[in-house]
Amino acid sequence: MIVPQSVTIPAGSISATFTTTPAPETPFSRWVFIQGSYGTSGGLQARILEIDPAPGPATLLAMGPASQDLIGGNSGRASVALVIPAPAGGGTVSLTTDNPSVIHVPASVTIPAGNSATSFTIGTSPVSGLPTGGNVFASAGGVTKSIFVNVSADPNAPPLLQSMTITPTSVRGGTNATGTVFLSAPAPAGGISVTLATSNANVARAPGIVSVPGGQTSASFTITTFAVGNNTLVTITAFFDTTTSANLTVTSGAPPPSPTPPASPTPPSSPTPPASPTPGLGAPSLISPAVDARFAPGTNITFDWSNVAGATSYTIQIDDQDSFSSPLILNQTVTPSQLSTSTLPTLRMWWRVRANNGGSSGPWSAVRRFEIRN
Repeated sequence: MIVPQSVTIPAGSISATFTTTPAPETPFSRWVFIQGSYGTSGGLQARILEIDPAPGPATLLAMGPASQDLIGGNSGRASVALVIPAPAGGGTVSLTTDNPSVIHVPASVTIPAGNSATSFTIGTSPVSGLPTGGNVFASAGGVTKSIFVNVSADPNAPPLLQSMTITPTSVRGGTNATGTVFLSAPAPAGGISVTLATSNANVARAPGIVSVPGGQTSASFTITTFAVGNNTLVTITAFFDTTTSANLTVTSGAPPPSPTPPASPTPPSSPTPPASPTPGLGAPSLISPAVDARFAPGTNITFDWSNVAGATSYTIQIDDQDSFSSPLILNQTVTPSQLSTSTLPTLRMWWRVRANNGGSSGPWSAVRRFEIRN
């Protein structure tokens, strides 16, 4: 401790101040004896000054609870505590996890100045199958603590869309391929509808929806391809709770001809068989809007579907019931394979389309639901 050798009290005053300079800081408290005297008979006074070390960085004391059991998609809370109250400006505790794809924590949490503890949220992602989990680590002042978080699948949640495959992965234009969607668990009673889309409908088309029956974990669908001048890569995407995709390469050249069986001799008396009838119109595949799409009132919505060979027009129906009972909200015949409108009511509705040629009509497409609401 450094003090001046003397201090002058101004005339007419009875006191004066002086400055003390502490010695270099030490990690422990010290006591200094300061003495002042005046003249030879003016008396002597002394005081003891306590010098404490400056508060160090926030040091972690504990983290709790020791473990947590959470359902995937839900969140929980944990707390951290310091050895001493946080200094001015607060104390920062760093947070990490060894399984960030499932367990989510903030990068850090701040304990306000003067407080010793605080809490934070632990978030989780939905999981399927067997339980998983991981550790959450908290660090401050060179001390690290951890807790374990166990994450289980929601027993009441629907299965998740897990993957999709296409077989074969390369076909000549005009040859069909088979796609298959897979769920993480059997579909519930009534099944699950998975929406499909293609990146290039002029090269390869998939149905708008594939249904996985109740109790099943997969369902297959046919991908129709068309002749191309150059090899073309097409991506088929499936939508449910998440999205998954698979690629199909459509190559140029005509598909290989089917083998022709040897002709059987025709008895002279056999009549000439009648000509085969012309194939009927097929059902269109719905492209957009997607299943359960939502729109604000007044939005201009474009209803789009695939072309049907031989079709000269299409009939689109929209109603507030999937049975399409009369009267309908919209029943319109259009020439292109598309209709745009912004005048639909604020309701949950269903739509479907069929192809026409002259006086004949093909089968209705699959039914798709959408909604207009505020």
